[in-house]
Amino acid sequence: MRRIHVIQLVLVIASFFLMTVAGAEWRYAKSFLAGNFKIPQDLAGGLVYSISLMLFLVTHELGHYLLALKHKVKVTLPFFLPLWLGFLPGGFPSFGTMGAFIMIQGKAKSRKAYFDIGVAGPLAGFLVVIVIIIIGFMTLPPIQYIFDIHPEYLPLGENYGDYVPEGEGQVSSIFRFGQNLIFMAFENILPYDPANYPHQNEMIHYPLLMVGYIALFFTTLNLLPIGQLDGGHIIYGLFGKQKHAMISRVTFIAFLFYAGLGFIKPGRFDIGFFLSALAYIYFLYVCLFNVNTERMGRLMIAVIIFVGQFILLYLAPGVSGYPGLLLMAFITGRFIGIDHPSTDNEEPLDLKRKIIGWIAVIVFIISLSPKPFIWELKTAPEVDKTESTSHLNTSDTSLDIN
Repeated sequence: MRRIHVIQLVLVIASFFLMTVAGAEWRYAKSFLAGNFKIPQDLAGGLVYSISLMLFLVTHELGHYLLALKHKVKVTLPFFLPLWLGFLPGGFPSFGTMGAFIMIQGKAKSRKAYFDIGVAGPLAGFLVVIVIIIIGFMTLPPIQYIFDIHPEYLPLGENYGDYVPEGEGQVSSIFRFGQNLIFMAFENILPYDPANYPHQNEMIHYPLLMVGYIALFFTTLNLLPIGQLDGGHIIYGLFGKQKHAMISRVTFIAFLFYAGLGFIKPGRFDIGFFLSALAYIYFLYVCLFNVNTERMGRLMIAVIIFVGQFILLYLAPGVSGYPGLLLMAFITGRFIGIDHPSTDNEEPLDLKRKIIGWIAVIVFIISLSPKPFIWELKTAPEVDKTESTSHLNTSDTSLDIN
């Protein structure tokens, strides 16, 4: 067996095991490293999560792989990326994996080939995701399911989403998903008992819904019309190299602008602010490595982005982006790249492929969540000692993961 195949096999096994661990941790609100985690019972409960997420990833990558073989483009089998940070309730999401990828080792000979290879993965994976989400909605357990995981919610009944920790000053952290058009639509059209629908803060305990949301997030990132991401291949096929270069750059700069919006906020103009601003502008400069070959050009774009963000925040302090996407911006801008390789055959796509391409654009839009993962803090009520009867005051602080 070739060494590369051994590595791929090890990565598959490691990813599946860590996804099973992560699935069990999220489902039961337990830590694998803590004494309350039961093996094999809890681990078996994580299989619904790991099997469905692995099914999505395999389908997505096989879509790329099979179309590459069809066009006689040399390509590797998928490489899976295991990642597990332990159970961090309310903290940075750890899903057991960072996804998977295949390596195109040859060169596609036409725009049609690049398009087919790029679009096959997201659309194949998307079909699997839709089935997973539908099954998830159709098999929602009764509300008692949540009370078994969180007995402290029981006194609140169906209003368990209003729970705050007992004890003055105590803080509980809540991890929740944002919204996208698919979930919003399915909430209204699928037949299920509304009483069983989980509160947004507790969807992490429902493996199929959680996998559905995560898979849509991965699909959205892959469909970004930038460089050689799947969306980049699609845009290249639809519009050709010249228009791809323009769309890719405009999209990347807009993505970087949104991701960093609010990372540096207007405040006191002291030395700390100026040092932070300089460090942030340098980060933007690094992210723009492949956008402009001229150093001064990159620096000018970085400064324009920073000034634009600063002015917008000054005029509308309530707006915010999603700094959690800055890592994706860095990886894309510095390593994946913004441009697309040319081909020998620049013949435009036929009508059928153009329709499929625009379907992929629609999939991107309906799967998109501007703030995919949100960390919310809830503080226990303070007792008003000035009155004879105490009353509840709650303080919620919403923070984006970054």
